[in-house]
Amino acid sequence: ADHTKVGNDHFARFAELSDIDTFITDDGIDKHVARDLAGAGPRIVTA
Repeated sequence: ADHTKVGNDHFARFAELSDIDTFITDDGIDKHVARDLAGAGPRIVTA
């Protein structure tokens, strides 16, 4: 998901953050947010 999708809540959800192994996003993600996401379990990959 591109960085603009991070932190947006929507009506439908397909998984919990702890269910995700790897989260791939662009390099526009806030570094503090990426650190918090990684702390919740998934590996964060920026491209």
